[in-house]
Amino acid sequence: MSEILKEYKFTSLILLINAIVFALIVIKGGPNSDTLVRFGASNYELIKSGQYYRIFTQIFVHLSWIHFLFNMLVIYMMVPSVEQKFGSYTLVGVYLLVCLLDELFMPLIYDNWIASGGASGGYFGLYGLAIGTLLFYKDEGLNKWAGQFILPMILIMVGAEIYFRIIQGSPERIFDYNIGHLSSLCIGIILAGIFEPKGYKLPIKIRIISIMVYISLAIIFFYFGYYRRSFSL
Repeated sequence: MSEILKEYKFTSLILLINAIVFALIVIKGGPNSDTLVRFGASNYELIKSGQYYRIFTQIFVHLSWIHFLFNMLVIYMMVPSVEQKFGSYTLVGVYLLVCLLDELFMPLIYDNWIASGGASGGYFGLYGLAIGTLLFYKDEGLNKWAGQFILPMILIMVGAEIYFRIIQGSPERIFDYNIGHLSSLCIGIILAGIFEPKGYKLPIKIRIISIMVYISLAIIFFYFGYYRRSFSL
């Protein structure tokens, strides 16, 4: 374990920050709504009022012990492989860009929320980044590498639904929990048309189109999700 953490800087950094933030949350009152918001959880009204930093800080805030431990396990198991293929700096950019667009998209689905967060949006974006290479490259080795993420991703989504919606008593909201995961996955696929694995090159046309798609979606989501509602247009 220590060898993996030493070799993969992004994986180590994301695990460390999440562990520190969750420890502080536990010490300062536990994962209740007030404490979560104090430590940067996503809150629609606060973001709409100008606290845009929550779009990014929410990725380090977890709502329970099982939420925290499960997400850290997934990150530890899958992110080093993606980091090896794309590099640490690329993953930092992708992680943040996924969280930005995903958070801008949320108001189009939910009317309001008090405290949400977690690393799952980020790592589902990385799943999308990896799986997106199946669309943009015709390389047997790279395609085989990307294909290994499909089954674990599906199992995580199914497991999340079973736990959060059935075991916790909300069967009427089946698939609701994974809307954010699916949006993160799609954003990661878009970013696969921008960021290249080490040793591979994308046609400039694909990169330009993917950049334009990302920027266009960000503007549309911000306008209808935050700006339009803020000024009641």
